Order: sequence, then structure tokens, then C-alpha cells
Amino acid sequence: QISCSGSTFTHLVKRTMSSMCKWSAALLLLGSTLAAKLDGPNMNGDYIISRTPHAPTNETFNTNWKDYPGGIEYVDVYMGPITHRYAEIFWTELPETPFPPEIVARFKGKGMAILGYEVDQVRKKGDRDADGSILQEDVSVPINMAYNHHHDMSILGAGSRMEKVPYDPSDPSVPVMMRADPHFVTMAVEHTPSASGLPTNAGLHEGNGGEYRKSFHGFSPGIAYLIDSPERIHVLPMQIDTWN
Repeated sequence: QISCSGSTFTHLVKRTMSSMCKWSAALLLLGSTLAAKLDGPNMNGDYIISRTPHAPTNETFNTNWKDYPGGIEYVDVYMGPITHRYAEIFWTELPETPFPPEIVARFKGKGMAILGYEVDQVRKKGDRDADGSILQEDVSVPINMAYNHHHDMSILGAGSRMEKVPYDPSDPSVPVMMRADPHFVTMAVEHTPSASGLPTNAGLHEGNGGEYRKSFHGFSPGIAYLIDSPERIHVLPMQIDTWN
């Protein structure tokens, strides 16, 4: 859901793990409703966050998306598959995934507000399980099977695309976690500015490690990522197979 979530679906075939990424994003969508209104529980249950030092003891930050002031809508997106064997590191781009066509049409030439996202890695409903049976629902992949070290998600509008930008490997200013390729950094690049002055891409990059499912990825009410004419999602995950 974007409030976004990234899920991967996984099934075991010939000692290989194949999984898909499902992103659920929480969107503040204005106008006609084409995405689903979020009125149920969070995708990953409760998000427990630490209290800010010296904050009032009688106040807490509400991490339930259904309680967001004024309500929100969300959309689920599956990405993948991700496939790897024991001890392999998967640090590779997934194919770009388009937003549902009704979302693209609704926000063509308009801005969309992204409030947050949720992420999971799953074996997907309808896939064949290791015992040959057909999965009747999405099944989360245990963190001791596939360790999600970090994931870089870019939401692309009509005015941006992903490009491979060369960098100097000796340049210490290029973060280690951006070096999936030894010669290029894959990043969103704007080619056509928005007529309304809004950003044409948004980067949601997280390094929560094993806590990625239970970490809250969201803004306080009144704050959001804005993007003009959203069209598709690009994810570059980095994870380690610890189970085979």
C-alpha cells in the first residue's frame, strides 16, 4: 500500500527462493475516489515508536493509517519476482511497475500527495508452495529466510525517468548503499519539468534492515511528498538469502 508497502512473494523451486515485492502506499487523494479508502488495520499490524525525549507523557503519535485526519486512500503494488539461492545477495533493479491506469488518468497533469507506505515480502496468493499446493493467500516470508538490508523506491511521474549515472568509484561522497553497480548509480532524473512547479519524482529509500516490516514509514498530518502526474514505481532492493 502506498501509504506504501513493499511486498515480495516467494516460493521455493529447485533450491531457489523467488519472491515478489508488494508496496502499499497511503495516498491523500483528492477528488473522485478511484483508489481504496483505508478504513481497516495496518498491513503489518501495530507500529510501535519510541517517545521523543521530554515529550508530554499523556500524548502519543498515532500510527494507525485509518485514523489519519480526514481519511486517506491507498493502492497496492506488487513488484518482482526476486529470486536467489542460499548466501546470495540480491541487489538488482526490479522491472518498473505502473500505477493502476485509473490512478494515472486521475492525476495526469495534477499533483498527488504521498503520506507514507508499508512494505512486506510475500509468497503470493495463487503461487505454488514448496509442497506443491496452491497458496490461498499472501504469505509473508520470514526474515530469517530473506534478510531485507535496504530498499530504494522511486516514484516516477511523467516528467522523470530512471537513468544510470556514472560515478567515480574512488569518490567517498557516493554512499556505499548506492553502489549496486560498480560504475553507475541508478537514480531518478527529471527530463520535463512540471507545469505546476511540483516535483516529478519522489524517493523513498529505507535501510531498516530486519525491522523494515514493523518500522513506521509515514509523515505527520499536514506533511507529504508531492508528485506531478505519477505513472510508475521503480525499486532496487538489497537482500540476503539466509535459508535457501
